[in-house]
Amino acid sequence: MQSNNPKDGKVKFSVNVIDILIILFAVVCVVGLVLRAVNFSLPEPEEELERHKITFSVSGVSSASEKYFKIGDTVTLSDSGVKLGTISEKDSVKASTAYVKNAAGETVAVEYPENTKIDVVCTVNSEGLKDSDGYSLRGGKYIAPGESYRVRTEHMDFVLTVLEIE
Repeated sequence: MQSNNPKDGKVKFSVNVIDILIILFAVVCVVGLVLRAVNFSLPEPEEELERHKITFSVSGVSSASEKYFKIGDTVTLSDSGVKLGTISEKDSVKASTAYVKNAAGETVAVEYPENTKIDVVCTVNSEGLKDSDGYSLRGGKYIAPGESYRVRTEHMDFVLTVLEIE
């Protein structure tokens, strides 16, 4: 049998552009996995975290929800799973206020009837780092006064507005 290869059966290996791209893609994937594993395994320095009180409000919830704002419940940010803190105080519960226009076109405040909608103000104890603009929670999520966040506790989900960080 005759060989088509002029070098008598020796197979020549040639590297082309597609081979280089596949090897480069594999290397980038491995480096990405290693970097991700290293970042997730790094412990957070405990000594840098400070304890703070975060006061928040929840507006326009059903009055039946009041019993689900329990002291000791853990409040967690729904989008990231980062712990906001533990409810330490239920500061106030009052009827919600709606702002409507009267016949003269003026905006007036109207309170909801009893046992309908309420506004709740609570305080949570939290750990993180505070700066002049806001607060960085353990886990890297940044929150600030005046901003709203969807959160959950053991008993309910709701949207809160951060009022103050002490």
